[in-house]
Amino acid sequence: MSPPVIVLASSDGEVLRLFDEAGFALLFAPTPEAFRHVLGSGAGDAAAVDSAMLSSAGAGIAEAMAGSRPDMPVVVLGGTAPVGFPVRTSHVARPRNRDSLLAAVESALVGTQASPPSERDSLSRAVETHLVQYFEAHAPGLPGPGLHRRVLREVERSLIALALDATRGNQLRAAALLGLNRNTLRKKIRDLDISAERSL
Repeated sequence: MSPPVIVLASSDGEVLRLFDEAGFALLFAPTPEAFRHVLGSGAGDAAAVDSAMLSSAGAGIAEAMAGSRPDMPVVVLGGTAPVGFPVRTSHVARPRNRDSLLAAVESALVGTQASPPSERDSLSRAVETHLVQYFEAHAPGLPGPGLHRRVLREVERSLIALALDATRGNQLRAAALLGLNRNTLRKKIRDLDISAERSL
């Protein structure tokens, strides 16, 4: 399958390089006029638009999208979309962070025919997507202290609960699935307050 085509509405050379290195096919549209022209041609699977461009020409870009590509997913680089922008929008606060950038694009492409160039269902990307959203939900501040411990606990709790569901509550099979000693699993079930009777 060919990589998705990203309409890149940004003049940031570093962001251009990151998209290129990630294997996306790019249509470079560094001005609002160029962006509207590319949209009018019907090309592209998704758009990545610099928030600086949206702050100066957001209404015109939204109007162009509504007229020609209302279902096109959009990633806003460096901020969030203005009010009235297309619904299918994700954003990345730090577009020069490669993992955050790719996670935002993957999130935007969910439900479309296009797929990122590699590891669409990557566990790492899925975790990254949720953590980016968690951090951004606390912006401009930061999450409370002890984040590492909280995240690991929640991930471990969900993982063990899902393993128990998948094995219909069979702790021996769940331990094998997780790569844990059965006694270790029992201790974790107790410490994390997971129902030992979980099943499908």
